[in-house]
Amino acid sequence: MKSYSRPPIVEAVVEFVSAVNVSFDDLQAMSRKVADDYKNETVEKAFDVSVDTSGGIPTFHSDPSPDRFRRTSDDQADIVIFAHNSMLVARLAPYPGWEYLNDRVARNWRVWSKGQTGKNIRRAGVRYVNRIDIPTAGIEHIDIRDYLRVQPNVPMIADRPMSGFLVQASMPTANPNWDCNITSTLVLEPPLLNHTSILLDIDVYRTRDIPSKAADILPILDEARTLKNTIFELCITDQARKLFR
Repeated sequence: MKSYSRPPIVEAVVEFVSAVNVSFDDLQAMSRKVADDYKNETVEKAFDVSVDTSGGIPTFHSDPSPDRFRRTSDDQADIVIFAHNSMLVARLAPYPGWEYLNDRVARNWRVWSKGQTGKNIRRAGVRYVNRIDIPTAGIEHIDIRDYLRVQPNVPMIADRPMSGFLVQASMPTANPNWDCNITSTLVLEPPLLNHTSILLDIDVYRTRDIPSKAADILPILDEARTLKNTIFELCITDQARKLFR
């Protein structure tokens, strides 16, 4: 990936999902072990929501799922979540770089992967959410196609620009072990004055041929990062790149 002085990353996430469930007591112990890096702890209640359409009319069911422990740094930019069958490590903007995030992942992995969780990984993923802020001062409207290659292809219905859109695609990557989800959408309330903001969400994940040894899991993240970078460059234009330099 090209080096940008102002990368548009607003959230970077690495997540592992295990086939093994972890007890509440063990999760609590894990949370305490990372307290030096993440001072703030929240025990979150979660619910699994399902939809039943067998009767012709959709009915929604909500069942409580095991608690999870969420830890954050004092500035709220670094996050780790230990759940009953997963671990998530995230970094919000400003993004200091892959080396920083990878180090955080490794430290938390050493805590979470002890026992059977690290040997029974059924999903590993790297997800980056990018926000492309486009200046609009003095411009009547912008064309999304000038900045993003993942955008809706719709007929011209009116001479006014779109007020919103959501595009999602799931597909394999160039590496047969990895797949990806790509989502783009318009931010309805841009955080910057006189700007239009677009989100580009890239999720690269692996659910097959995952190494069985815990020590072999972390190295495969570099594969995901390389794929993510390639996908990002394919999804944007030179006009967008000028905004990050």
